[in-house]
Amino acid sequence: MRFIFLLRNLLLNNFYFIVLSFFLWVLVRLSDVYQYDTYIDVNYVNVPKDKTIQKTNREKIFVKLSLSGFKLYFYKIFKTYDIDISIGLLNNISDSLSYWIPDRNRRVIKNNLIFNPRVSEVSNDTLFVFFDYKDHKKVPVILIKDIDLSDGYDFYDSIRIKPDSVKLWGDRNVLKDIDHVNTKNLFVRNLNEDLYEKLYLDLSDMRYKIIDVSSNHVYVNLDVESFTEKVINIPINIINVDSLISKKVDILEKDVDIKFKVTLKDYEKISKEDFMVVCDFDNFNKNSLYMALNLVKYPFFLKDIKIYPNKVRYFINN
Repeated sequence: MRFIFLLRNLLLNNFYFIVLSFFLWVLVRLSDVYQYDTYIDVNYVNVPKDKTIQKTNREKIFVKLSLSGFKLYFYKIFKTYDIDISIGLLNNISDSLSYWIPDRNRRVIKNNLIFNPRVSEVSNDTLFVFFDYKDHKKVPVILIKDIDLSDGYDFYDSIRIKPDSVKLWGDRNVLKDIDHVNTKNLFVRNLNEDLYEKLYLDLSDMRYKIIDVSSNHVYVNLDVESFTEKVINIPINIINVDSLISKKVDILEKDVDIKFKVTLKDYEKISKEDFMVVCDFDNFNKNSLYMALNLVKYPFFLKDIKIYPNKVRYFINN
């Protein structure tokens, strides 16, 4: 019985020793450096919007990697062999042809691979990339908006969009039917202050999936101010009257009221000298008893300008 007990302990100890030895052997093997030959897929990135890759002379490059057993095991299991090459790194022969020499760019290859293995050998083959230029056009950006201003507030200046146009690149048959690009809807309620907002373009149409757009967003600038009404009385100027009858022409009303909306900050700046209303006899119609009045001078930042009256009765003395 004692013999059996000793034999069992001996076998158990030997088993543990074998397992431990195997584990240490595996660790040693995984820490060893191996040479691994493989082919890497090449992806070209950051292609300029005005170009398209027509063809390449090869899509893979041969490399010999030096890496530990653990890393080699990972590479063989997951097969992650591809690198991204930016078009900006290529050497240009012409506008439509560029090249890249893998053997001169081992660091680029290394930095693109997982674990950054040492690249001990690279194919001497040169990669050539042939380009085509896309058709292009420039179209305006149209602001789609649903803006509700608070009572007493209005836009101080025109709505500004930057950029106010975008460039499109793609197939000519697709571009010819696009004459503008809309923004997403700018929805604002009770606006009573300036607004500067990034607004994305509406590129949901399938046509935009197969062309390139210079930007997918714009910036919208709204200047909003509090406005109040003001009325100014100014004289009417008679112009373009024939010299022979100038002393005979007269109008019944000599002045008019100009009613408008102005911001509170500009209220005191407005004076009679900022306006001019004319009765222009170039528009004389002998079949009418009235002459229209035209406002030919006024500050650009005023809103809802109205003339009272907007026409006057004239007469010519014999």
